[in-house]
Amino acid sequence: FIPCAAEAFRLWQEGAAPEAIDAAMVEFGMAMGPLATIDFSGLDVLVRGERILRARLPGLPPPVPLAERLVEAGHCGQKSGAGVYSYRPGDYTTYPHAAAEQLAERLRRETGRRVQPFSGGEIVDRLVRTMVQQAREVLGQGVARRESDIDVASVLDIGFPDFRGGVLRHARQAGWPVDAGASAARR
Repeated sequence: FIPCAAEAFRLWQEGAAPEAIDAAMVEFGMAMGPLATIDFSGLDVLVRGERILRARLPGLPPPVPLAERLVEAGHCGQKSGAGVYSYRPGDYTTYPHAAAEQLAERLRRETGRRVQPFSGGEIVDRLVRTMVQQAREVLGQGVARRESDIDVASVLDIGFPDFRGGVLRHARQAGWPVDAGASAARR
């Protein structure tokens, strides 16, 4: 899930609104969008988790500056009252967070990134393909023995929509490449 959440931050940095990112994934079937989920667990957890993964798995995309800057500013999610979204005491409803959007806009200016529109389908495609890529890596490294193991874990652990059968089953049904050197016996 951490690479998927990082990709959601990249989409935000590229101009997709946090609400649009989360809404697209809820429409896809997730119980919560990735940015709301990270606010729930803590942006500091994402930043720390990314550092740990990067140290162990070379070849991951670069860190997400927006998440790091939010954490540096003390915006760690629900536990701090603000992260991607803003929260009111005792209320877990997500509200727009002007300071977070200002940080995103400042980062876009610093990097010269122009805002581009994203459809809900494009958002879902990028985020799900990120999950598929990570699942292929797990298979290729032998961390999981069978695609079905990953499918069950994706449904039970990260809340991938069960009606889609899991991340790799969904990829196969969508016609996306799944094979990571895994033999047919692993399926």
